Amino acid sequence: MRIWHSLRGYVIIRIEGVYLERFLNLCMAERIGIWGVGRKSRTVMTARVGVKDFPRLRSVVRRTGCRVSITRRRGGLFLFTRFRFRKFLLGGVAVAAAVVFLLSSYVWSIGIVGVSGTEHASYMRQLKSQGVHIGMFKSALDLRRIEESLVVNNEDVVWACARLSGVRLTIEVVKGEQAPELVDTQTPTRVIATKDAVVDSMVILEGRRMVQNGQTVEKGQELIGGVIEYEDMPQRYVHARGKVYGRVWYSKKASLPLNTVKATDTGRTLTVRYLRLGGWTIPIDPEDVPYQHARTETRDYELIGEGLFVPARVEAVLYIEQDVQQVPADMEALKASAQLKAWEAVKQELPASALIENRDYVYSVVSGRLVCEARVETLEQIGKVVKLNAP
Repeated sequence: MRIWHSLRGYVIIRIEGVYLERFLNLCMAERIGIWGVGRKSRTVMTARVGVKDFPRLRSVVRRTGCRVSITRRRGGLFLFTRFRFRKFLLGGVAVAAAVVFLLSSYVWSIGIVGVSGTEHASYMRQLKSQGVHIGMFKSALDLRRIEESLVVNNEDVVWACARLSGVRLTIEVVKGEQAPELVDTQTPTRVIATKDAVVDSMVILEGRRMVQNGQTVEKGQELIGGVIEYEDMPQRYVHARGKVYGRVWYSKKASLPLNTVKATDTGRTLTVRYLRLGGWTIPIDPEDVPYQHARTETRDYELIGEGLFVPARVEAVLYIEQDVQQVPADMEALKASAQLKAWEAVKQELPASALIENRDYVYSVVSGRLVCEARVETLEQIGKVVKLNAP
């Protein structure tokens, strides 16, 4: 019905009066198509009415004493009326509509459900190797073959389902639980540092202590040895294991300009409309924007939704001219913003299991910018088990 109303045209109306409920009841009794009702206040509401049903509201208005006004006009009828003298544009729209129906026999969207964002690209490559890609004929799709190939080529996938809905191919993937990894206690190993740190404490399950608490260690330095030596006894190689906790320091800087941009609307506006057909864009209005500085507001009016046909919609971009000036920023607010930015940069490097022991910030002004340096001290596990090359 939404597509039908968009094609035939409808109006958004504002209804004012004290008998709003009676107004709706009479519309239903007269079989007047009204939808999208929204209550603004006790005496005001908005609704949508088809173009052919709008004149029939006169009798309802007389019987209820309500006032009705049109706030917006939407749909294909009004677009045609607005551009009826632009023959070349209408001809282009007609050709584009024909192309839309033609392109509905292709696959224009592929969605994969049940995989992470990092895995999505890998699954798309697998589909492409099977000949499945955006722009292919729907008749060439073998859904059963897609499902079987995903299960066979991915050990963690236990079930897959491929569905075709209009121009969109949706593939749902279900993964099984991964078996717990077996710990190999026979292979000789040692524990090394994963980063520069100061050793805080050690829990050695097996192996030889190679460093002391409070000692500074470098990345790659041996912490727990896998070679056990005793007097008058041959060397013994063990599977070194344990936890080594160290203090690690992180530092990141962030800067912000001392002057901030203040933008105020001038009141001048310009609207540019585009017709979006799938991946194509057809300008309806001239695209020249005479404003040096402007903010934009975009509204979409869907004509044909994604499903049976290629998506088609009208996009209206409202350009609002602004007067832009440089003004000194509030120093306290600037410090807070720079501090947050520096902290977010440090947080990107912190392991999830790290305990924050200390955190401070140092500020300075460099070349017209406020610089904030975040310094963070953490306590974290720095040991990593690696294989020992025993003779």
